[in-house]
Amino acid sequence: MDLLIGQIGKFVSVGVLNTLVDIGFFNLFRRIKGFTATTASYVSTTIAMIGSYFLNKSWTFAANGDVVTQAVKFFVTTILGLYILHNGTVYLLTKKILWPGKLALKIVRIFPFLKKLSDSFVTDNFAKVCAIAVTLVYNFIVYKFFVFAS
Repeated sequence: MDLLIGQIGKFVSVGVLNTLVDIGFFNLFRRIKGFTATTASYVSTTIAMIGSYFLNKSWTFAANGDVVTQAVKFFVTTILGLYILHNGTVYLLTKKILWPGKLALKIVRIFPFLKKLSDSFVTDNFAKVCAIAVTLVYNFIVYKFFVFAS
C-alpha cells in the first residue's frame, strides 16, 4: 500500500509539472501563434508526453523492463489517451457541449479581478483542465498495470 501511495504521489508530481508545461505551451500556441484550441492542444500535449515518459519510467514507477517494449506501450496508450480522450474532451467542451464552459465563465465573472480574462481564454482553459482531469485517471491506471507493470 505504501508503494502505491508513493507512486500516486510521484505520478501527481510528474503530472503537475507536465500540466504546467502543457498549459504553458497550449497558451503560447493559442494566443501568440493563433492556433485553434484543438491544434494548440495537440502540440502542447505532445511536448508534455515526451517529458512524461522519461519521468514516469525512471522515477514514478522505477521500471526496469525492456525499454523498447515499455516505450511502445507508453506512446501507444498515451496517444490514445491524449489525442483521443484528452483532445476529444477539449473539442467537445469548446465546440459541442458548451454549457459547462459557460457556467465556468459565469463563476469566473463573479470575481472582479478576473474580469480582464477574455471569454475564450476562460472557456478554452476550463476545457483543458477538464481534459487533464479525465486523462490523469486513465494514465495512472494504464501506466501502473500495463506499461510499467513489473
